[in-house]
Amino acid sequence: SSGITQSTGDEESIRTAAQIEIPGPLAQIPVRELHSSQEFGAFLLTSLQELGKPELLSFEQVKKIKILPESAAFSVENSMLTPTFKKRRHNIRKLYHSELYGMYEGFN
Repeated sequence: SSGITQSTGDEESIRTAAQIEIPGPLAQIPVRELHSSQEFGAFLLTSLQELGKPELLSFEQVKKIKILPESAAFSVENSMLTPTFKKRRHNIRKLYHSELYGMYEGFN
């Protein structure tokens, strides 16, 4: 797995798909603005770590995340997905090279 996922759709279906109870103030942030909220990023990272604790070893746990803006959604048109909606990992790595390597700075 490339570690990159995406979600598209209306706000209610995105929030329902997450299956995480989002606390009051964070729940008020429009989906299109979540990528720029440090508070939401911290909340999401903590939630993912809590979900993984029972089943994952520490080296398997999520350590960092990057939330991309909706305009960065993967599609067939921008060559991030194949016509059968599989990720084009090479294209994704090429486009997000600096973000991906930046996430691993400080890890050995």
